[in-house]
Amino acid sequence: MALEILNWKTFGHSEILRYIKKSVEQDRLSHAYLFTGPDRVGKTTVAIDLACLINAEHKTTKSGNVVVDLKNDRQAIRIRKGFHSDVKIINNETPCSVDGTETKSRVNISIEHIQDIKKEASLKPFEGEAKVFIIEGAQNMTLEASNALLKILEEPYDRVFFILTTS
Repeated sequence: MALEILNWKTFGHSEILRYIKKSVEQDRLSHAYLFTGPDRVGKTTVAIDLACLINAEHKTTKSGNVVVDLKNDRQAIRIRKGFHSDVKIINNETPCSVDGTETKSRVNISIEHIQDIKKEASLKPFEGEAKVFIIEGAQNMTLEASNALLKILEEPYDRVFFILTTS
């Protein structure tokens, strides 16, 4: 299948974008990715583009090519606005549930964040093709959170993707 991806928000990082495109073309997308680099180089932008690519409608043209529009697709628009129920961005400022009712912000990404992710990951996607969890600043996870996430990554759920960013 020849894949044409329109309207990446990511600038630069052409090698990474080629790798992602090739992985999708060959239906070999991994369930987890780690993007590393200095602050403000576009790691989260690439992660959001990947979440859009995973959930956007893949339209087949008359010639048999597949086209994905990462700007005008309904799923991609909802993801970029932060309204998509199947794509979550988690960082140390993300409220997490504690005892099921209370929320509070943390300095680190805590075990409660990962427990929330695990609970959410066990459910089927609601509006998209897959669930995507983008964990910004993965270096800010507590040891307990890291260990809990590792267990999830070792036994991945079907149609659930994890993208971790770290500096």
